[in-house]
Amino acid sequence: MPAIGFSPSHARVLRKIQLKDRSQPRLPAVSRRVTTCAASSNGAQTDTSASETAYLQIIKAALAGDLPPEQAAREIAQHSSGMSELETGSWVKDGGKKMDVIPELVWGTGKTPDQVTAAMMTLGSYQRSVLATRIEPDMYAAVRKLLPEGISIEYNARAKTLSMRSPNADDLPKPQRLPGTVAVVSGYSSDLSVAEECRLVAEYFGCYVFKLNEIRVASLHRVLANLEAIRAADVVVVVAGLDGALPTVLAGLVEAPVIAVPTSAGYGASLQGMAALLASLSSSTPISVVNIDDGRAAAMMATRILRQSQKMYHVRTAAEAAAAAAAAAAVPAAPSTPAKVASHNGSVKA
Repeated sequence: MPAIGFSPSHARVLRKIQLKDRSQPRLPAVSRRVTTCAASSNGAQTDTSASETAYLQIIKAALAGDLPPEQAAREIAQHSSGMSELETGSWVKDGGKKMDVIPELVWGTGKTPDQVTAAMMTLGSYQRSVLATRIEPDMYAAVRKLLPEGISIEYNARAKTLSMRSPNADDLPKPQRLPGTVAVVSGYSSDLSVAEECRLVAEYFGCYVFKLNEIRVASLHRVLANLEAIRAADVVVVVAGLDGALPTVLAGLVEAPVIAVPTSAGYGASLQGMAALLASLSSSTPISVVNIDDGRAAAMMATRILRQSQKMYHVRTAAEAAAAAAAAAAVPAAPSTPAKVASHNGSVKA
């Protein structure tokens, strides 16, 4: 299991957050997970396990500067067993073996700048890059001030995403690139923010993505002109508002799975995306539907499809190899012919 990040820069930013409110220190996500207390029968609160107390003592010592960050990381790794959770997701160990999971991201809605910063720094301790979604401009400005100097960040105002390169990126494994392609097709320019969020999240998860904009039913010739490119994709994400007809039309023209993302773009009767959502749910062609304006969910679904396809390809390849080996073993061996040996007088004996 990767060491849960206590790089020097990580410790500094967490302590910076903590010092902002000494009356209620904000510890990193790990400490909040492991300090669950249960009320005893006499009303006193007691820690649920000795291992949780050990986690809390290590983290407090690291934040206070009494314990070097490297040593804190080693001690946490030694105490870790079973499952180690983070606020934005989890690295799961099954029987001591870390499961293969997609990279984690930070969802900015409902979080404070302190929480977003702490989550990004924690993920950055074992991921080469970190992506946060639904980051408003004022949230970005606050997070940028909290992050340590020298950390590379990039803000996409249209998609409202914030990406960060880990300070230890050169020492971390490169993310896996998934086979196959994802096409993100959007109708009007008002759908571009959701489509851009979908593209960035899918690329963050290892997908190869290409975008096609201004593809709408009202201009059907554009759909037909780009149909060959759309058919080349392994997963098609369709971002459309108004009447939500575009996903149904494309699903009838391509063989790949289609994921519909209804958007809130439209006039009064569109009901802020409800009309497009209901139209997609009532589609006569088989499509998958995510929530209104949820490009993140569509990207995650496309990633799962490609990852599962990759696993099934490996399973099929292994099954075909096993079947070929079994067929070769079942073929009876040809009877061996006795060797002929020449005698001294020239005659040949078997």
